[in-house]
Amino acid sequence: SPLKSPRLQALMKSFTYAAEEDKVKIKRSYLRLKKENKKLGREKYTLFQQVETLGEALKELRAEYEDEKERAEALADQARQYKLEAGKAGEELSNLRESQSQNVNFKREIHRMREEKKSFLKRVKTVESESELKVAGLTQEMEALKAQKEDLEESYKNTTENNEKLRD
Repeated sequence: SPLKSPRLQALMKSFTYAAEEDKVKIKRSYLRLKKENKKLGREKYTLFQQVETLGEALKELRAEYEDEKERAEALADQARQYKLEAGKAGEELSNLRESQSQNVNFKREIHRMREEKKSFLKRVKTVESESELKVAGLTQEMEALKAQKEDLEESYKNTTENNEKLRD
């Protein structure tokens, strides 16, 4: 019978052998892809955890920023109050100067009040600049964390897309 011809038998054996080789190659590729997919899944999970951690850190930083902002506003209010008091002291000083310019002891008091006013204004400037620096620093730190979070989200998205491609 033609099916039992040695040539046909050899051809069938070579096809069977080739099919077995293809089957082994496919299985190896499948196992390799499965391993890579598992690795990418772990990376995806790690990135997801990092995104969550950064999100929490960003929330904490926002709260800290809001607290610092409130403190800075309170300090600015205090500085305005100091300026008002300094203005009142200046007004008192000029009133005293007009009414008792002849009194030597009074002149000493005027000098002391001037020094207090200068000291007061220096403290006001220091408080204002410290509050501005704190707010600026927190703003920069918040922007940096936002950028880092966006980078991690992009990386997470790319990893997810790669997983989908490998799965397909």
